[in-house]
Amino acid sequence: MKKTIENSRKILTILLFAAIFAAVFSSASVTSYASAESIQDGDFVRLFPTVNYFQSANPSLVSANADYLLVYDKDVRSLFVRPNDSSDTYVYETDFENVTSLFVLENVAFLQADDKFYTIDLSDKTANAVEVALPSP
Repeated sequence: MKKTIENSRKILTILLFAAIFAAVFSSASVTSYASAESIQDGDFVRLFPTVNYFQSANPSLVSANADYLLVYDKDVRSLFVRPNDSSDTYVYETDFENVTSLFVLENVAFLQADDKFYTIDLSDKTANAVEVALPSP
């Protein structure tokens, strides 16, 4: 008889804690749901940076070293370049159909495009892509 009373108390205690936990959990989830609903109905203003960013709609390739950050945008066929020593960003317009790889080494950008290899001298802001022939091993 004593054991059944003891077991009943343990079961009652466990059920009491479970009920308290369920009540706390349900009130927290209702509060968070209401908060999420009010956020979805709210009006938001999108903020875009006005300085120190790339105006790139579809950055498809990225490469960087200690001196340069390069982003290639395939939609506008342009290579955006930012040197590490300034906040100036400049653009090299390319006329490639399909750029498949981009790599920067020191101040030279290497591109593989349209099944050919090209380099761009990044120290010259007006440089054009120059086709190079790589020696085969």
